[in-house]
Amino acid sequence: MKTNYTFGKILAFVLAVIMAASCFTVAGLAASDGKLAVSSVSDAKPGDTVSIRVSVSGNPGVAGLSLKLYYDNTKLIPSSVSGGSAIGGLSVTSNIYSPGFNYTKADYVTAIIYQPADITKNGEFFVFTFTVSSKATAGDFAVTAVCDDASDQYFSTLSFSSAVGKVTVVSSESGSTDDDVKPAGKITKKPGAASIKYMAGYSDGTFKPNQAATRYEVVEAIYNLYDFDFPASAGINLKDVDTKHNAMVKLLVTSGVITGYTDNTFRGTKTITRAEFCAIVCRLLSIDTSKTKNAIKFNDTSKHWAKEYINACEDAGYVNGYTDGTFRPDKTISRAEVVTMINRIVGTKTGTSCPYSDVSTGDWFFGAVAGAAK
Repeated sequence: MKTNYTFGKILAFVLAVIMAASCFTVAGLAASDGKLAVSSVSDAKPGDTVSIRVSVSGNPGVAGLSLKLYYDNTKLIPSSVSGGSAIGGLSVTSNIYSPGFNYTKADYVTAIIYQPADITKNGEFFVFTFTVSSKATAGDFAVTAVCDDASDQYFSTLSFSSAVGKVTVVSSESGSTDDDVKPAGKITKKPGAASIKYMAGYSDGTFKPNQAATRYEVVEAIYNLYDFDFPASAGINLKDVDTKHNAMVKLLVTSGVITGYTDNTFRGTKTITRAEFCAIVCRLLSIDTSKTKNAIKFNDTSKHWAKEYINACEDAGYVNGYTDGTFRPDKTISRAEVVTMINRIVGTKTGTSCPYSDVSTGDWFFGAVAGAAK
């Protein structure tokens, strides 16, 4: 018995040493804490698509990481989560891909990665894509990244500091009504407008029909097709307009067809939503929107700021909704959709040939683009 007791004490001591050594080894594998950083977005407007980028610095070597990005669900609508440059093509899972996910009830989006070996790069780990809600009011609001769980390939627990970014929302440029935006004078179609090629393609031989149209592109199309019987206001001097578009922008802003922003910018490379384009068309044509103001034509526009503009354009036959009964007012309008709508307005005939490599005869927009493209 005494021998067994002594052996037991020795075995216990040996096991204790092994366990202590093991704990020391595991502790040694856990590097110092890493840091998270969250990008900020400025000048976002309702309907814009924005990307929030979460980056890592001081990376101790991560095999698995679970992160939550907290957001204001009255301002942002999450659409996707993907891996950033620091993790290459590694698959990212997220709660937004779960069938039961409801962004109006959730207040965070997850991003989870796991692989057998450590990721040691610093830099961009995750990209969260959101759409700014049509109900979003102007102002700053936070997006906060919190590391929910992290470990290395030896299952050692790692920790990362939380980080905060912000999204700055500005009012939609087309959010005003016919009562406060009036044309400055008479606007008429140019003679032979139906035969004018008014939208240019790109130097690489493409038209990019599915690419979202920009404010500059819409201004240029209208300028090419319409005459204005009044001069541009000398008081308009938007600070970010390029030389090519300066005269066009001044004239259209003078007319009230399109507006600048309160910070004296125009933001010509910004994309335009389907709702905003309807508002621009109604102002251009001086359409009386009161006749259809209270109509319910689409199941997603009843409380939208642009409902009367959308209804008026649909009533005139300029625009259509989708087969599910929606209009998707905050979706960006593509270049193909812009030319289709403008062609209906000015009477452009369907084209039969198109020089651009990404416009084929089988495309739904072929005739419209062929008729409008320079």
